[in-house]
Amino acid sequence: MLKKGFILRTQTAILFLTSTLSDSDKMALKNSFIAVLLIGATAMALGCSVNKAQGGFRQQALAAPSGITETDVHGQLLENGKQDETDWRTAPEFTGLLQVESPAFPNPVDQSELIKINLFIRGSAQLNQLYAYIFRPQTSSLFGPLNITTTGGSKGFVTITLSPASFAQTGVGASALYRLLLYNGHNQIVTYGDIKVK
Repeated sequence: MLKKGFILRTQTAILFLTSTLSDSDKMALKNSFIAVLLIGATAMALGCSVNKAQGGFRQQALAAPSGITETDVHGQLLENGKQDETDWRTAPEFTGLLQVESPAFPNPVDQSELIKINLFIRGSAQLNQLYAYIFRPQTSSLFGPLNITTTGGSKGFVTITLSPASFAQTGVGASALYRLLLYNGHNQIVTYGDIKVK
């Protein structure tokens, strides 16, 4: 929030500098100054809102895996399969810049298979590189990066490919859920979702 003293000093400076202007020019300048202040305040408020939403998204991402979206080997949703609505959403900060075209597939996956995620990037330097991690809620830690994909920030399709054998823990049981997180090069979560390894 802008301080009252700063605003008053700025207005005084503008009035002093504009003492040679006509009354209509002074009014136009004053209106422009008010418009700039309003635009700045709105931008700051929107920035705070996105940061708060991004923080909430990060908190949700760093929680225990809760379910999967079931897909086949071609990335299609399984007929009568489960669908986890919280998986593979785009983080608020990257809305409009990245879209998950097909969630992790196949899901569930066998350790001997590869799992893929298809993304569409609309072009952004913020998405120059993507890092894939597994979140381990037992230790509240990230494992990885399992994959680093360079996109160049260009517009187009990107496929992230992972081997479940690189992150599945032995002795966990017949099948286990894992949370996969994609980060950008600035350590910001871009998207996340759960994977079941058979």
